Amino acid sequence: MTAACREKIALGAGICYLVLMALHIPVWRTLYCEDLLAPVLLATVIARGDASRLRRDPAALALALFLLLAGLATLTHLGPFPGNAYHWCVYAYLAVTFMFFRGTAFPAATLFRLGAGFLTLAAAACCFDLMMTWTGAGPGRFSLISAQMDATAMPFLRQRFTFTFGNPNLLGSFYALPLALLLPRLLAASANWRWRQTLAAAAALALAVIPLLLTVSKHALLSFALLAAFVATAARQRFPRAAALVGAAIVAGGLLGELSVAYPVFPLQKTWPFLNTKCPGMYMIHQSAYARMAAHAPAKLLFGHGAAAARTQYPSFTNHDSTRQTLAHYNALPDFDSFVTFMDPHNEYLHLVILFGLPATLAMFAFWLLAAASPPNRQTAGLVASFTAALLFCCLWDDLLSKRWIWITAALLANRTVFTTKNNAAAWRNHTCGDNVNTTKPPCETPAPPRPT
Repeated sequence: MTAACREKIALGAGICYLVLMALHIPVWRTLYCEDLLAPVLLATVIARGDASRLRRDPAALALALFLLLAGLATLTHLGPFPGNAYHWCVYAYLAVTFMFFRGTAFPAATLFRLGAGFLTLAAAACCFDLMMTWTGAGPGRFSLISAQMDATAMPFLRQRFTFTFGNPNLLGSFYALPLALLLPRLLAASANWRWRQTLAAAAALALAVIPLLLTVSKHALLSFALLAAFVATAARQRFPRAAALVGAAIVAGGLLGELSVAYPVFPLQKTWPFLNTKCPGMYMIHQSAYARMAAHAPAKLLFGHGAAAARTQYPSFTNHDSTRQTLAHYNALPDFDSFVTFMDPHNEYLHLVILFGLPATLAMFAFWLLAAASPPNRQTAGLVASFTAALLFCCLWDDLLSKRWIWITAALLANRTVFTTKNNAAAWRNHTCGDNVNTTKPPCETPAPPRPT
């Protein structure tokens, strides 16, 4: 099979993967329709020889180091099966996904249409749900209804937009991907915009963000960070103060998000510090348990406790009185048994330390920092840096690194081979020369001109 034919197959598989992932169609448990394309992704990465270029790719080298250290930890936690094996396989799959999407030469116009199509459908579904709610015609079909929130201090959490994902937090983290498909091309065109074009783009993005706001998810910080980087880069020359204000607003929103993890925050108090700090936040129930578990046996920091041991030991590290007080605030006392029996940590740092140990965790986050430190060009440098910073911050309140779309978003933002359609043929031929991360070069099979005699 020629390199051009192979890359055409990869291009089709990548586009199908993005479409299926947006539809979020389950097959069995955590297996979804897009995962059926995993063999094609793996075969493409192997055929390209991406693994042989680790020495020239610091980010991929850090990722390989993580998989090695996590694999060693998995060998020490094999029982009872699958133990850590399942988690290691998930991260190995995500690593393949990252390498595939970073090295595939997608047409920029195709990515733009995919992102715009998803945002349009999400906005239409959101409008449908709002109309059904306001008219009383029936319940929304694309929202999660939590009637128990009516009796709490947070009634705004009663209805949260989910679209095809069934969970507002999943949609909140996924939303960064369609924006990442749109913004690089908009950024390239923004230098030539006039007032009408600027206002039209601003209005379209504002409408696209409404469904994201209605998820009422702290994961929206990922998307807002991308939008802030877009505004800051596009408006830096004309409106430097506005760009700085946008960045400050995102930082303030992130800090408020983390504060809402530590404490319920609402309802506000009349006296300083004005925020409700009477009891810990809901996530602090399991985050505190995992933190105590990690500190209880310092020797375990090398290779972690393992998934099975974490599930077994979790109940002994929970504080029942504090849990009961917190759940009463959220009107969620019926869920008391599940909170003190076993919960995921909702903190990626604690999650990786417990599963694989501290060295593997450091290698993982070295990978993200190195990936952000090598942007494809100056225009997208701000997008990559903002997304990575927001991701590392959001990891304080969720296990985000197990989400496929997080890795694909980072891969596409760092992709150096996203060209217009007319350049794809040259990009495919360059893969034969072993160049899948640099700028387009003349086809490698073209012979050099003869030297003059």
